[in-house]
Amino acid sequence: MISSIRLPTIKHSIQSILLLSFVLYFLYLLIQSNSKIPSAQQNYIVDVTIHKSDTPIKLNDVDEVLNWQSMEKGRFNLGNHGYALMRVQLDLLRFRSSDELVFVIARNNIFTDAALHYQHGIVFVEKLFTPSTTDHKLLSIKLAKETINTPVYITVSGSYLRGELLIFTPEEFAVHIKNTSIKDGVYLGILSLFLLFSILSYVFFRQTIFLQYGALLTCLFLWIAAGEGWLKSTFPQIQALPFFTANALGLLFFIAFSYNYLKLAHKQSKAGQLLKYNQRMLIFIWLCYCISFERAEPTIYQIVYGLALFNCLIVLITTFIVAICSLPSQGKKSGFYLSALIVFVFCSVISGLSIVNIIDYYAGWTLIKVSSLIEMLLLASGLMYGYKVELTENADKEQQYSTVQVKLLSTQQQLAESKTIIENKQNSPSLCPQIAMVVALLDKALFIKAAGNYSEIVYRNGTSTKERLVDTNLQAIENALDTETILRCHKSYLVKAGAKFKLTRRTSADYDLIMEEHRIPVGRKYLKDIRLLFNRD
Repeated sequence: MISSIRLPTIKHSIQSILLLSFVLYFLYLLIQSNSKIPSAQQNYIVDVTIHKSDTPIKLNDVDEVLNWQSMEKGRFNLGNHGYALMRVQLDLLRFRSSDELVFVIARNNIFTDAALHYQHGIVFVEKLFTPSTTDHKLLSIKLAKETINTPVYITVSGSYLRGELLIFTPEEFAVHIKNTSIKDGVYLGILSLFLLFSILSYVFFRQTIFLQYGALLTCLFLWIAAGEGWLKSTFPQIQALPFFTANALGLLFFIAFSYNYLKLAHKQSKAGQLLKYNQRMLIFIWLCYCISFERAEPTIYQIVYGLALFNCLIVLITTFIVAICSLPSQGKKSGFYLSALIVFVFCSVISGLSIVNIIDYYAGWTLIKVSSLIEMLLLASGLMYGYKVELTENADKEQQYSTVQVKLLSTQQQLAESKTIIENKQNSPSLCPQIAMVVALLDKALFIKAAGNYSEIVYRNGTSTKERLVDTNLQAIENALDTETILRCHKSYLVKAGAKFKLTRRTSADYDLIMEEHRIPVGRKYLKDIRLLFNRD
């Protein structure tokens, strides 16, 4: 009864989630594509280059020979360098005479500083970028066009610092902030929808897997909120707590993601043992990071960071291999999980290569957001599909159980009737077990033949025919069963009334009942009843 209610509910839930998620996801991409407003790369910059260094760069060193590299679309990635100097050649003729310039830096690390250096007359002026939003995602400086001459220089610092340099007019900058806020709102709306789905699914279905899915969503939200600066702007008091840094929350997200939705981490499985070991290692690394936050030496931090990446790689490879191996047995359920894992691995590899500056691609939080939405949708669909399959299997088992119960009641009823007949005909009680054996095989029986003081039941077992000897004679069996069930056709044979025999003539006065390889003689005094039973003339 419960399954009959829940199965349609799950079907409609999957359809609703998929439809609403695709609508919100399309809206997110639409805003993303329409938010491309004119920026420095298209309108205001003639050339922008960058020089990276392991030591602080002094502005009076720019006259020396520096290794300037072009910045594609104003994007920069310091890699393992700690410092960088950007040189920007502006086309001031493209600005209106009344325009102000807004220099904007969007970067992945919200705790780094940046400074703008420009020449005003014969004096070099230095100004620090200041946060433009409460979440500290954007640093900006607003300057009058008349106060600067080109080139201008920007200094930034921070290993593996990645970001983008933009130049707007004040009106364009306001539009940029508005579009960014809308995109963030849509993303949070989708994430909240999935979180609500996990909570309602647990309340309705009482499956702990939906709570684990909700924990994964919570870790994802906190991770992105820390990286984007939302936590810092909303709760400034937790800024110094290591548990709410992007690195710590990213580790928690990976630990939650590596939890086995396919129940692969079985303690008797070698792959499961390896998964559990690596998950414990990640938890240990997370605790060490929180305890030694801002106290450990940089070298030790890099070693632990590399160890964490290595453990994450082992978890990914193990779950990927086992998920592929489980495809034949778990089908689509494993396919959903495997698809989410592929998306996660692909984006992790792209982000990793971008962080170490191996590929020239700016992997910011937008990539993480888009990939996370795809992962959440695939995992949610997989969970609902898996639970639907489980309910369907339970419903089939309940149906089989009901069928067996009906057959059992029918057999018990036949046994009771046989017992009554035996008692009425005053047969020996010792015959009951033997008659019960006949009744148990009656559905499969073809005929029963005499074997001295015993009887031999010939019955169908699949495609073959078997025989079973019972310790009673034909007369006792005939007395125990009614004529609608079994009928005597010969002094040595009883045939089942429902069997598909063919009555054939052997001689002018003798007949046989034939079924496949079996030939049973028909006594002359039983011929009339046999003809009536099998409708033969």
